[in-house]
Amino acid sequence: MASDQADRQLTADGDGTYLSKHAQDAAKPLGQQHQHNDNAIRHAIDLGLATGLTTLGVRLVRVKQGHDSTEYHRHLNDEEFVYILSGRGVARVGESHFEIHAGDYLGYRKSGPAHCLSNPYEEDLVYLMAGTRSDVDICEYPDLQIRQVRVDGVRYAAKTEDFSVVSSQPLTDADDHANLNILATAEDSDATS
Repeated sequence: MASDQADRQLTADGDGTYLSKHAQDAAKPLGQQHQHNDNAIRHAIDLGLATGLTTLGVRLVRVKQGHDSTEYHRHLNDEEFVYILSGRGVARVGESHFEIHAGDYLGYRKSGPAHCLSNPYEEDLVYLMAGTRSDVDICEYPDLQIRQVRVDGVRYAAKTEDFSVVSSQPLTDADDHANLNILATAEDSDATS
């Protein structure tokens, strides 16, 4: 899907913290198609980017009739929320499907159930969406059996069956501190030599 770069020109006023409704209305939303779902097309204005937020993503999103918001997924490190501003849609959370309306709120905790929204109705579904932007996140797409890893903004995806355990012993804080102590001791001995 072709993307329009106009919303990248959306900038906040003054010290970068204020974004007027006029500026938002003048910005053309960026149409995005999800990398794992051709029917997941959302039109968004990136409010977080416009105000310089780096660890919190905030978008004003519109999903038109017959489209999904995203592929059914869950994050293992990031958290998200959706607040419905207008229209209605269907939320799929875990094994449940239910209708959502203006004023409804959905909070998706890290490692929580998989989720997505769809709009089978004539009126556009409009919502405010925000979420953390961890340096490293793992996103699972259960219907597709795909696991996607994002490291510093770069995404890597593979079929879940292709992942294998490389160590069955998780690192603990004690292991981290022991490694730091070993490094500090080595640096101290180098400094005194």
